This record gives sequence, structure tokens and C-alpha cells, in this order.
Amino acid sequence: MSAPLYYDLGAAQLEAGSLGPAILSFERAHWLAPSDRGIEEALRTAREKAGVPSLEEPWWLRTRNTLGPDAWALALALALVLACGLASVALLRPLVLLGRPRLGRALAWGTTGACAGLIVASVASASFWAATSRAVVLAPGLALRIAPFDAAQSRATLSPGEAVRVEERHGEFLRVRAEGGRTGWVPERALGAVVPG
Repeated sequence: MSAPLYYDLGAAQLEAGSLGPAILSFERAHWLAPSDRGIEEALRTAREKAGVPSLEEPWWLRTRNTLGPDAWALALALALVLACGLASVALLRPLVLLGRPRLGRALAWGTTGACAGLIVASVASASFWAATSRAVVLAPGLALRIAPFDAAQSRATLSPGEAVRVEERHGEFLRVRAEGGRTGWVPERALGAVVPG
């Protein structure tokens, strides 16, 4: 699915009062189109309706969100090709640059720039990859259990639309970390992955 389709689905779910699924749809749309202000506003509104606090993004995440995951992956591939190509020419420097100091300086600056671009694109792509462990609570009053069993004691409850990070799997249960460092086990069916697999 595409970001506009997830956005439309989220709007319909929000209208129907399905807060958890609506927030999940908006999260998916935001992951695919992180710089879209309309999606960002819809996600903020849905979180407010669900009573789930909106997470303030740090400056580097807002900078990263100028491009989506596919664009950063393409930038990474291009930077890698450019850095390898320029490094290869630099290795042949005595043969290619004989008597051409300007070309040598341009090659050095180009290689440095390509390597810097490679680092930036790698970090941005890695941060998108890290988001693949995020999930959204779909069910209301979801018990956060101390062990991966339905009969295990509950240590807290999670609200629909609350974002969690999946840390471990045990059968049909997932160990998650919620806002404020709360951890516990929940059934996999009660969550929706932000990045569908």
C-alpha cells in the first residue's frame, strides 16, 4: 500500500472510532512519507483523541524525514558507487593526475564529499531500519504481562494507539517496551507492526 491509501484508511478508521487501527494506519503512512505535514497532523490529532501523547521528534529525525526510506536507500547506493569510483581513481592518481594538480584537488574533495554522503545516508537508512521494531497497540486495556502466557500476572495496561518497541518473541507473545520504560509480554494479535512484514 502507499502513504495516501494508509492515510485514507486511517481517516475512515478514525471516523468510525477505531483509534488503535487509525493510529497504526497513520503511523504507516508517516513511515512511507515522513515529510508529509498532512499525515503528521492527522497522526497528532488521532493520538490526541486516543489520549496518547505525541512524541516530539529530535532535530536529526526531522532532518532525516526530509526524505523517505526508499529515497535514503537510493542515496546510500549512489553515494557508495560514487565513493568507490572516486577512491578507485585516487588509487590510480600517479597515472591519471600527472601534471594536473587542480584535478587532484577536485578528486580529493569529491572523494571526501562522497564518503561524507555515504556516512549520512547510512545513518539515515539505519534509523529507518530501526523503526521496523515499532508497533501500535490495537486493543483497549491491553494487559502488559510479566510472562508470555495469558494467565500471567499483569503489571500494567496499554491504551489503544500507544506505540511500543518489540524486543523479543516467544510463541504467540511479544515482549515490548512502552513509553516510560514499561516492559512486559502481550499477544502478537493485539499489536500492529508500523512496518508491515
